[in-house]
Amino acid sequence: MSHPLAPRAPPCFRRPARPFVLALAVVNVVFLVFLLSHATRSDEPTTLRDRIRRAKEILPVRFRDGTGVSGVPMRLRKLLNKHEIVGSNLALIAKGTETVEEIIHGTKSYDGGSDQPPMTLREIEYFITGFLQKLHEKYAEIKRATHDQIWQTYHDIAVKSLYPWDREYLQRMPERRSDGSIFLSLATYRDENCLNTITWAYEKSKNPEKLFVGLVQQNCESNCRSGVLEGGKMVDVDPDDDCYNLFCESTVGKPHCHSGRVRVLHINETESLGPYAARYFASKLWYGEEWYMQIDAHMTFLQDWDDISIKMLKAAPSDKPVLSHYPPSHQMDLAREAGEPSPRLCGPVFAESDLESQIIRLEGGQKWDKHHWDVPRFAPFTAAGYFVSHSGECWTYFTSTRAVWVFQSLPCCLCPLNNVTIFW
Repeated sequence: MSHPLAPRAPPCFRRPARPFVLALAVVNVVFLVFLLSHATRSDEPTTLRDRIRRAKEILPVRFRDGTGVSGVPMRLRKLLNKHEIVGSNLALIAKGTETVEEIIHGTKSYDGGSDQPPMTLREIEYFITGFLQKLHEKYAEIKRATHDQIWQTYHDIAVKSLYPWDREYLQRMPERRSDGSIFLSLATYRDENCLNTITWAYEKSKNPEKLFVGLVQQNCESNCRSGVLEGGKMVDVDPDDDCYNLFCESTVGKPHCHSGRVRVLHINETESLGPYAARYFASKLWYGEEWYMQIDAHMTFLQDWDDISIKMLKAAPSDKPVLSHYPPSHQMDLAREAGEPSPRLCGPVFAESDLESQIIRLEGGQKWDKHHWDVPRFAPFTAAGYFVSHSGECWTYFTSTRAVWVFQSLPCCLCPLNNVTIFW
């Protein structure tokens, strides 16, 4: 498929870190041996096939009812003891009929009904801003806290206020339109390319009047420091450019901002909870648009990128498609490459950068296909840097409020529950 978008930095293709792959294989073998050793009963045959079958039967039971805790990792054991595993109830949470607070504590936190009017953007901004301020103030009281205490503080405040509010939001969502409108989710963290991204999005859109941007702008406004430079140094820098104001004051941006097509949530960098959480907040700026698209804040665009994306989505052989990929380098000639086969999103590897702490990354398989396909192909993964879906399908997924300070994140919709099919 063609690439309507391109990031500002070329992709880096890394070779797998073999020692870690070997270690992972050893762990899997040890785990299998453990299951087999605990899966045999004196009254059953002891063939390898029978022992594997028995292991498959007992493993889910141990996690479901807490029996056989010796086979459950310590972290999950603690969550079981505190009744904080809610995986079997994700569908109820996604529908808004239950909250995590209710599942964990058995309490009712919100008694509102669907007869209430849609939550306004001002209400949404007011709550999120207040929630972040409350969290920031609480952290200021525990400056010497351990990482466990930091997480527990977030957990307690989220369960008490964010989860109930999120359920209220799900019950007071605006009506979805069928007018070809697109919501573009854009979360930026001190990104100098943000202004160009929004400008090019509108300039190269086929239908800019149908494009609505939800911008979560995480900037430093005073006493700013750089990121970690070579040698681990950090230096004083000027405050970050206000992407929203600069765009709205420009010739291109002024009519769109005045028409309410650009929505913004300002977050101070000290209150940032990472890109995963920022994309969650950006999803709340959606207001009934037919299509939901999420991209990074450092993109270039192919002419008529919006129309191309929707046409590809409609061509996908699925009732609930999600179109996603790692966009190509900004140095690529997008118009020339539009008719060429694109790389596939595959190849998980361990990152080699010290800053990434050996997280798992996905790499693109260059020129896997021999020719260009007009119909999107099936893909095993989805990427947060570019995905598009019908907004009605997007909101049938579970939007998580627990994954804070996570960089290698999934799209805001996350955790498909309803047989969604991913394409590239």
